[in-house]
Amino acid sequence: MDGIQLSQSGRYLQKQGKLDDAIDRFQQAIAVAPNQTWVHISQAMIHLTQSKPADAITEYQKAIKGQPNNAGIYYGLTRAHSLKNEKEVSIQWLQKAVKLNKILLNGLRQTVIWIISDNFQHSKN
Repeated sequence: MDGIQLSQSGRYLQKQGKLDDAIDRFQQAIAVAPNQTWVHISQAMIHLTQSKPADAITEYQKAIKGQPNNAGIYYGLTRAHSLKNEKEVSIQWLQKAVKLNKILLNGLRQTVIWIISDNFQHSKN
């Protein structure tokens, strides 16, 4: 199997609740294709559900390298550090997630305004 097939198989196992098997499959996928950021995110989420925050943090840190502007990763780090009772660090990651979401929301708002105004202009013609 190639990296994509292995990661899809990992997702399937994850959905079935076979979390340890899913982790194994995700690790195989990363060995074959190390740049699959979402695989690290999926592993981190599993680690959180298994109450393994240190493992989740490791995977989220790897995911940041591939998607440094993904607010969900920083929110995941918030949850993981919170589980470790590291409130100060958790707050820092939450602030980063909120900041990225504001940037995203501002960009979406501008896009919606542009679409609406463009459609309005077309409807007048």
